[in-house]
Amino acid sequence: MVKRYLKEEDAFIEQFGNFFESNGSVPRIAGRILAYLLICDPPYQNSKQLVERLNISKSSVSNMITLLTRAKLVKQMNFPGQRERYYYIEEKCFETLLLTQFDTVSNLRIILKEGKALLENKTPELSNRIGEMDKMYEFLEIEMPELLKKYQNFCKKHE
Repeated sequence: MVKRYLKEEDAFIEQFGNFFESNGSVPRIAGRILAYLLICDPPYQNSKQLVERLNISKSSVSNMITLLTRAKLVKQMNFPGQRERYYYIEEKCFETLLLTQFDTVSNLRIILKEGKALLENKTPELSNRIGEMDKMYEFLEIEMPELLKKYQNFCKKHE
């Protein structure tokens, strides 16, 4: 029973890690750490526990925890009287991730405007390529705040 559960857990962890790697969000190992922190009991783990359970190196854990902490997906804590740090999934971290994407969209639009200015007097073929990209990101910039509101309302209904 325990072996089967661990096998299913391992499959979930791998699938989650591969998903995040393939869509370019975070490296596979960071995705695996995230997956495990989503399902582990207790909901916090130290570096040693992550190394042992995920069969990854201490340096990988250290580097990926730094990345996940900077992305505000993982938080760290200490227990009184212990030197060891424990890591857990930040509350509402995926909402924070969505907000980060809003900033990314807005920042890219600024860069795209500069690119469009460079191509102002060029052929339509040249300016259309960047124009299409800008149009898509303009749409996202307009729609994403409404999407966040809908998500927050959805969460309130499902509390």
